[in-house]
Amino acid sequence: MRMIAVLFLLFASALPSAAISRYHSPSLSCDEIKSRIADERAVILRYPGKRNPALTVYDRYVASASMCDSHQTTERMSIPASDTDRCRVLHCVTAPDRCDGVSGGPGCRKLFR
Repeated sequence: MRMIAVLFLLFASALPSAAISRYHSPSLSCDEIKSRIADERAVILRYPGKRNPALTVYDRYVASASMCDSHQTTERMSIPASDTDRCRVLHCVTAPDRCDGVSGGPGCRKLFR
């Protein structure tokens, strides 16, 4: 029984934490949004869609690229806040391919030989 408890603790500690705060961005000022992202390193923000306000849009916003997956980088985007429609924050996006497929380069596999 003791071995099962130890194995469970080891397994549980290896898993990433699933707890991430979720906020409705129009209820917070832009400064509050940026402060929460800085404090928590990553949050989920939701807000009404621009094209169809009846739909809720959400995404994960981060303090830096270190909070993204290894194949991702950050990109700035604007989201609505209580005091502005253009609160600039970072979110993770797929990093551009550094290989044009022809000329090669570091980390690039040539498609044509």
